[in-house]
Amino acid sequence: MSSLTANLFGPPRIELDGVVLDLDHRKPLALLIYLMVTAAPHSREALAAFFWPDYANARNYLRNNLSIIRHALGDNYGHWVSIDRQTVAWRDPDDAWVDVCEFERHLVAWRAYGHASDDLRPSRRAALSDAVALAADDFLGGFTLRDSPLFDEWSYFQRERLRGETTGALDALAGAYASGGDLDAAIAHARRRLALDNLHEPAHRQLMALYAQKGQRALALRQYEACAQVLRTEFDVAPSGETRALFE
Repeated sequence: MSSLTANLFGPPRIELDGVVLDLDHRKPLALLIYLMVTAAPHSREALAAFFWPDYANARNYLRNNLSIIRHALGDNYGHWVSIDRQTVAWRDPDDAWVDVCEFERHLVAWRAYGHASDDLRPSRRAALSDAVALAADDFLGGFTLRDSPLFDEWSYFQRERLRGETTGALDALAGAYASGGDLDAAIAHARRRLALDNLHEPAHRQLMALYAQKGQRALALRQYEACAQVLRTEFDVAPSGETRALFE
């Protein structure tokens, strides 16, 4: 049986047996991605309205795009996608690997151990580390559909949700490594977390504190200045009293 790999963090790339899937156009690629990530049955009417909202013959476009997906997946397409007269669904077989779904599974494994972010035992830490390693870029980075605003809206909220999950995981890892005395690893995770949202003032404080713990006073003070500048530029406000107190 063939194997399917979908990398959806960053520009989407789907491979069948190591060869990039040739879907010819963006719309069938988006349709396949939507099926993979939602992993639920969708009526043909709903899919047609979702992807071709302003087309009178949307059902025909859906039929054509499903035909493109069938052709690209080959004779075993039914192993991957269930298509009948009423519904379309991703089967989520064991020999399909979707990075976003794998990311979610790692987070489920982490949460199964509880939420003590500063007490990451090796199994918990491994689950989180594997998750953040997958989320090296934004979901579908740069990929849009000009005539499908509902898809772009869906992908935007998926992107924000996954980014939030990633920042939470990085926060937990930074705290765990700091508690364990591995300040270099803690700083690396804290810096990556801040890069995802440099307007998050607690993330600046976390990095300031870690630099101070490591004896890098100049970097801690410089981080405060970076925080003050971005808050002044974006919101015309000064850092909070808590942040100023840490600076002092």
